[in-house]
Amino acid sequence: MTVATVLQLPLAPFVLEPAALWASSAAAKASIVYVGLMTSVVAYLLWSYALSKVPASRVAIFSNLQPAVTALVAWLFLGEALHWELALGGALVLVGVRLTQSAPVKAAPVVVRAG
Repeated sequence: MTVATVLQLPLAPFVLEPAALWASSAAAKASIVYVGLMTSVVAYLLWSYALSKVPASRVAIFSNLQPAVTALVAWLFLGEALHWELALGGALVLVGVRLTQSAPVKAAPVVVRAG
């Protein structure tokens, strides 16, 4: 990601509109920084930490929580509307994550080959 960022930086002025970025509100600029830091830095640090403590199959399930948590945070901090469909979908995601996390882990069968 670091290499890709460095390679793309020289192209940024041609793709982005710097004047529009600088004219945006402080909240908009803070939002861009927040999204960049949280999804690129903090999320990967948490993911790496979780992988050091829990098997990858268990950690991967938690990526399903991202849409539900995003909707909840948008409702809490941005005043976005929560519709019943969104609430139902979020509840189903939470139930699915809970079911997969509480399922017993079975060991893979051992195959013995004669030889």
